[in-house]
Amino acid sequence: MVRPTMSKLEVSGAKDYFIRDGKPWFYLADTVWSAFTNTTMDEWAQYLDLRQSQGFNALQINILPQWDGANETYAPEPFSKKRGKWDFMHPEDAYFEKARSMLGMARDRGMTPALVLLWCDFVAGTWACAKLPDHEMPLEAIRPYVEYAGKAFAEFDPIFLVSGDTDFKSPETLVRYQLALTTMAKTCPDALTTFHL
Repeated sequence: MVRPTMSKLEVSGAKDYFIRDGKPWFYLADTVWSAFTNTTMDEWAQYLDLRQSQGFNALQINILPQWDGANETYAPEPFSKKRGKWDFMHPEDAYFEKARSMLGMARDRGMTPALVLLWCDFVAGTWACAKLPDHEMPLEAIRPYVEYAGKAFAEFDPIFLVSGDTDFKSPETLVRYQLALTTMAKTCPDALTTFHL
């Protein structure tokens, strides 16, 4: 298969639309938050073919398992475990390699990934983390995780959604998302970043 060549996605000078190949680019994304955990590779290929035939050009995906959607998992764990809980300081390469393979398939079909770094259940001070305190990523793990994710996915020129489904009500939430944003800006300085509210 010949991969389509896609130039880097940019924001217009007016900052109100995207540009690709020197022309306005309409962001038509499907939300498939749990793709990395809830699909087999065959299902993923079928899904991508369908969305490509429907004209979609972007996919919104949660990098880590989504707390309310990753019920059936076809992926390795994203982190090694310590006493039955994820050790956020030690990403599991096999999980991220599967995700990279999936993004390669999407790129082959001309699709841009929009990847959520930290859905709200992973961030202290959010409504979801209050419900699921075992999901909280420690502050000291955020920088190494974001660096790892940035390096793992940079070749796919993703848009990084720093947050997921949150409202930024507490100072501890703001500190963590600010750290994720500044870390990504250093790790992938040319990547587009935004927030999912």
